[in-house]
Amino acid sequence: MSSKIILCEWETAFFQRPIFCLELGQAPFRLPEYEGGLLWAKVSAERLAEADFLQQCGFQWVESEVELRFLLAKNEGNPTACEQATDADLPELQALMGEAFPQSRFREPWFSKTEHQRFYQHWIAQAMAGKFDDVCLLKRTENGELQGAVSLRSRGDYATIGLLAVVEKYRNQGIGAFLLEQAKCWAVVQGATELMVRTQRNNSAAIRLYQHLGGQICTRSDWFYR
Repeated sequence: MSSKIILCEWETAFFQRPIFCLELGQAPFRLPEYEGGLLWAKVSAERLAEADFLQQCGFQWVESEVELRFLLAKNEGNPTACEQATDADLPELQALMGEAFPQSRFREPWFSKTEHQRFYQHWIAQAMAGKFDDVCLLKRTENGELQGAVSLRSRGDYATIGLLAVVEKYRNQGIGAFLLEQAKCWAVVQGATELMVRTQRNNSAAIRLYQHLGGQICTRSDWFYR
């Protein structure tokens, strides 16, 4: 199979500039011609030859990503301990998500801070609309102050976490663990036997939390941009 470049139609429309994805074929690798714009590629961390080829072609390493899997039991707990977000919660959620992921691959110099914020604000809005994800669960104080949120999507026998963020003043207080446990409960109710989550490899705090709660790393990948 030869390498090919595919126009990322949604990203191109959202960011209002050409964005392409490179799918590498079999060795010997080659870089097809394209019209210009941002070109990205995602390769398995074990495929060193592909990473070397991309860097020789002028790609820059952007981030390393890990995916973790939770095997779910039927008695995961009480899924009603969180409330489900409504339209009235959207402004607070957009404020939270717009600032929660400063080291994601949607960052400077490839994306402006405004683009970065707009992307995650749009994501959580689409999650609540049942498009990017299916549901958003909230954790609040007794006084109604937002502490954190997690968006989720059911994919049949497994579920995925889209966004998980904790308000800065409530970090290191067990809110992330609480949200993750509630995510597992929700996934079980949907009939899932596995829950998947992705994060940056340098987000050691999140990885430690996920592993402490039973998550096992199943894939490692690297993102490159040109």
